[in-house]
Amino acid sequence: MRERPRFLRRADPRLTAEETLRLVSAAADLAICLDISWRVDDRSPTPAPRLAAEMRSARALDHQFVVPREAGRWFKIRYSGVDAGYSLAFLYSWALDTCADAQTPELCATETLHWYLDKSWPQSDREGLKVVEQAVEAFGRRSNAAVDPAR
Repeated sequence: MRERPRFLRRADPRLTAEETLRLVSAAADLAICLDISWRVDDRSPTPAPRLAAEMRSARALDHQFVVPREAGRWFKIRYSGVDAGYSLAFLYSWALDTCADAQTPELCATETLHWYLDKSWPQSDREGLKVVEQAVEAFGRRSNAAVDPAR
């Protein structure tokens, strides 16, 4: 399959500096509430569902949770802050961990993450929240397709 010419490619959605800060703040607030520290590390790619189990283990053993470097690009959003994608990956891993026992964990995680961000995001700015929610939904669909090609 040939790649589309650059001028025909649709640009990834972009968050403003303020929206990026809200996302990073939401991840920081959650880490404080969960009493978990996290960092980004160069390591082999780890699928999102496996990160949920790693988060559960890190929390139980009081270890630092590690987000793989590739996770910063999972959601195909352009952020004003260079490393802001890792914050969203951390939040998504938490949502997957929260929904690990659900029948459809990816759908549950998307809804859980939407709920958390809706509570964290000010009512005055819903545009950035919409960008994040759409990106998370698209990632969930791509993840499901990779796990179950029949979908």
